[in-house]
Amino acid sequence: MGISAVAIFRILVLIVVIFPNYLFYKKYNKNKKRYFIHAFAFFFISITVSLLVMLFIAISKELISGFLNIDIDDTTNTYMIFFAIMTIPSSFLANFYLLNAYLRKNNKSNEIELIGKE
Repeated sequence: MGISAVAIFRILVLIVVIFPNYLFYKKYNKNKKRYFIHAFAFFFISITVSLLVMLFIAISKELISGFLNIDIDDTTNTYMIFFAIMTIPSSFLANFYLLNAYLRKNNKSNEIELIGKE
């Protein structure tokens, strides 16, 4: 008895959501009082972004099949593999970009960086 394709897809989606949150945990300045609120907010942002990417790809499939009059069967393994190949990297890149933007915005310190020779 093997693992089904749906189970593998769910595991990959979990990795896409958990890995950026792990990086957030490692890189965020933990000295702030509101760390838990920021971690919770970023967790929901990463889930929302992953779902929006999946929704965008599903809607674009409908638009492409409507414009080109092509019938794309949603139940075939080829479509599921194509959907996973398009969704997983797109979601990961979107979450990683938002991680960097969120950290840049909220992880500012009051220290001045000195550039030059000492």
